[in-house]
Amino acid sequence: MNLLLKKIQFYILLFIPPALVTGPFLSDLAVSISGIIFLYISIKDRTIGHYIGKKVVVIFFIWCFFLILSSIFSSNYFLSLESSLFYFRFGLFSLAVWYMLENHSNFGKSFSYSLSTVFIFLLLDGFIQFFYGVNILGYEYHGGRLGSLFGDELVLGNFLSRLSPFLFA
Repeated sequence: MNLLLKKIQFYILLFIPPALVTGPFLSDLAVSISGIIFLYISIKDRTIGHYIGKKVVVIFFIWCFFLILSSIFSSNYFLSLESSLFYFRFGLFSLAVWYMLENHSNFGKSFSYSLSTVFIFLLLDGFIQFFYGVNILGYEYHGGRLGSLFGDELVLGNFLSRLSPFLFA
């Protein structure tokens, strides 16, 4: 069971770069599921103390608790809680990535292949859209900014510039 969950978590984490292209739902789902799987595996293997006991992790979860507490006391607490209640999932996601980097020697290489594939695909699609006026999905280029697979949202440059540090690291 643990081996199956570790493989599932491995592939979910590799799925995150393509999921980012599709929008927030799949990427948030992958982040949440990988965090839950990490919690289950680390509690079952009794290695949770190795990850949770670090000072940075404790500070992060105290910060999450502070955000939730301040959201409860805000004037519009439902709206405030909407963004802060599940913020801890990013901490669990970071711990899941740390776990994968420590326990799977080829995770870094596989993740860089996944990210590189997404980058190359988006760049090629952006070039096709720029030079031919339409990309592979039929989205037209109207001059100015490119959308590529993002459709009407013209965020190709933003996506590539924000994720390029991960690619180069």
